[in-house]
This record gives sequence, structure tokens and C-alpha cells, in this order.
Amino acid sequence: VGSMSENAKTISAYTLGCKVNQYDTGVMLESFVRAGYRGTTEGGLFADARLNENLAGATDAGLQTGVYFYSQATSAEEAQEEADFVLDQLGGRKLDLPITFDHERDTTVNARGNNVDRDTLTTAALAFCQRIEQAGYRSMVYGNKVDIARMNLDGLGDRPIWFAEYNALQPSGQFDFVLWQYSNTGSVAGISTPVDMNLRFTDML
Repeated sequence: VGSMSENAKTISAYTLGCKVNQYDTGVMLESFVRAGYRGTTEGGLFADARLNENLAGATDAGLQTGVYFYSQATSAEEAQEEADFVLDQLGGRKLDLPITFDHERDTTVNARGNNVDRDTLTTAALAFCQRIEQAGYRSMVYGNKVDIARMNLDGLGDRPIWFAEYNALQPSGQFDFVLWQYSNTGSVAGISTPVDMNLRFTDML
């Protein structure tokens, strides 16, 4: 995957990124590329300027591709707006993997999404996923233990969860998840920057 080295700098810049997923007896390389993000203070929507370049680079390297959006939605309406924004950026492009809703507590002082209550965040995540699915894509929800605890998983139905927990011998999340992001300091031949490492527990994504 030598052609990915430059792209991976951007792909891995926001925690999620180029992934190594191992399951059964094989190893599969995948890439989740950032489609964009919502600002943490004023709430503007911003596209990743290298989205198309990164997706093309991943595809050329033989990687399966998905995307994620860093949300700071404070309502279902804003989450739908984010989903529509991602769909506009993709322009109907085919993806191998889901489009992921990534809503985290941000370190920015007074970040707009940090105090969203549990019911509202659950409704927002569901609204994002439903809008993505209506467009013919699959959806997924990402988070660490704190992020996931901020949502009511029953309210998300059977949508897959991507769980992040670093420096653990085994994941401690007491809920079902299909991906475990266990490190953000991994290395892959041909990629010059650290990449996130994941174990994938299903081939149905």
C-alpha cells in the first residue's frame, strides 16, 4: 500500500482512519476516511478537502472504503443536516463499508456537543443513520465507552457499533460491537504515519 503513505496522513488525522482489521484466519485492510465535520463552537459544516483524493488512494491501494463524519449535532435536525452533507460530498459514490456517525465529547472549551442529553443524542444518532440508509448506504455508530454511554443503544436498533478502547488486553464494553479499535499507534507497511488498529468480529459490514 505504498501509494497510501501521503493520503494516510490526512486519513488518520482525526482518530479514525486507515484500519487493519483481522478476523477468522485472514487479514483485511480497510480505510474509513473522514468526510467532514461540524465545528465545535459555531456549528458550521466543513468538508474534508481531501475526501475524494483519500478515497481514490485507498481504492487504488486495494482497500475497502467507508467514511465517517465528526458530529457535534445538538438535535435530530442537525444530525440529518450532517447526513445530507455527507451524501452531497459523496455524490452517489459507491462504498464498501458503512458511513459512520462519530459524536465525541470534544476538548474545546464550551464545545457545543458536550452537554447534549442522552435522549437527544440517541435521537440524533438515529436520525443520521436513517437518513444515510434512505440513500442506500449502511450506517454505523462510533465511540469509546464514555461516548457510547451517552446514548441509549436500544434506541439505535440493530445498527452496528464501532467501539474504541486503547491499551486493553480485551475490550471491556458491555454491549455488542462489530469493530474494536484497540490502538491508534499501529503501523502498516507503506504508510509512514501511525494508523488505528481494529479487530473486526464479523464479515457482515
